[in-house]
Amino acid sequence: MACRVASIVVVAVFLLVQAVAEEPKPCCWISQMYGACMVQEDKELEDGTIVVEDTLAEFAYDKTFSAKAFIFTETFENGTQLIARIVELSDLGIAYFIQDNQGQTKCSKKRIPARFKPNCVPEAARFWSNATLGDHALNGNIWERNKFEDGLLTNTTYLMAADYCVPLSVNHVVYNLNPSPPESGCHDAVHGEEAETTSDDGDALPSGHTHVISKLGNVRYIKPRMSFLY
Repeated sequence: MACRVASIVVVAVFLLVQAVAEEPKPCCWISQMYGACMVQEDKELEDGTIVVEDTLAEFAYDKTFSAKAFIFTETFENGTQLIARIVELSDLGIAYFIQDNQGQTKCSKKRIPARFKPNCVPEAARFWSNATLGDHALNGNIWERNKFEDGLLTNTTYLMAADYCVPLSVNHVVYNLNPSPPESGCHDAVHGEEAETTSDDGDALPSGHTHVISKLGNVRYIKPRMSFLY
């Protein structure tokens, strides 16, 4: 009887090790790709009216030539549009931000690190599960990362194609758990601001990215636009 129990324990340990070994490792994106997305943001006005602002975005990612490009169109509640483009040329250490607003075009240039930073699932991300999508059984892997710092809880979920590390979806949500000032209310809890932010692993994103902050009870929800690009 003692030998039989020992045998069962050995088999159980072997299966556990085998299951852990089969978990995929975080990966970096394929060398060249492009994609598109749409972001809808609701906003509550002072009279309680809820309006929706749409942002359409397209991006190109090119590790081979050390370049990234983004173009996004933002439609505000009054019907006006803002079209902006960001071009990053890492080999030259230069990024351009071009903005078209009501017939006026502005272009600014800034220095960026002269090294291309590939888009990757962070090593700190935890493997969550496998997933199958579509009629043709597209296999994917899901990772999740939670980080809490300075009162901000960041949750990022990555759904990547299993074979070629193509990002199928990346959801990035930041909850501000810091107490709101007593004088703040719903009318000023929703606003857009141009700000420099950081990616999951601490690198600065180019200027021109926008935060949208909306009130959820005592928690402010911060959704960086185009955060899936990083």
